[in-house]
Amino acid sequence: MKNQLDRPAATCVAVKDSLPDIPHYLQAHYWWAYVHPRAVHIFERQWLVNLILWGNYKRLCNAVLHDYGHDLGGRTLQIACAYGDLTPRLVDCVAPGGSLEIADILPIQLENLAKKLPKDAPVQLHCMDSAALGFADASFDRALLFFLLHEQPQAVREKNARRGAAGGASGWHADHRRLRAAQQNESHALPLEAGPRPARALCARPVQ
Repeated sequence: MKNQLDRPAATCVAVKDSLPDIPHYLQAHYWWAYVHPRAVHIFERQWLVNLILWGNYKRLCNAVLHDYGHDLGGRTLQIACAYGDLTPRLVDCVAPGGSLEIADILPIQLENLAKKLPKDAPVQLHCMDSAALGFADASFDRALLFFLLHEQPQAVREKNARRGAAGGASGWHADHRRLRAAQQNESHALPLEAGPRPARALCARPVQ
């Protein structure tokens, strides 16, 4: 099955019947944001993504990059594409000899991401279901989920932050939570081997 996309994306169209099935929750609830052919055209706008996140997009991205020390050595896994400039900024932080790999179930999202990246970027794109990643255990030094967990069923969430990461590796996720009856943004680091930790607000130190 062909599930790794070469770049530029326009030159590689995966055979339709070889693609993983789109999960029901994604097709049923988020088709308008990710699956529909016009979704990318509508949502791939920096100002719109920032508006959806109540003006916190840049701040959340900065928090991720700051915790990584703006230095991504080894292999980094980003689980699911993200609208906006997060991934291009991650690419700029990849150390010599390092790599950034992005896994997403939707070819349209991978193709859109490829257009935002330099042709010589140390990046690999994988067409994979985040609940069934085809990587061997201990494959990555770190994993990142950016506003993905809140969209997934609970059983899927518990797999994502651990799959494919090396023992002792770190995981980052940024997402929504409800605080004082108002939805706010949250971002924190999660040691993959330690299990879920209490959430920390963005202004607090990341969980170690």
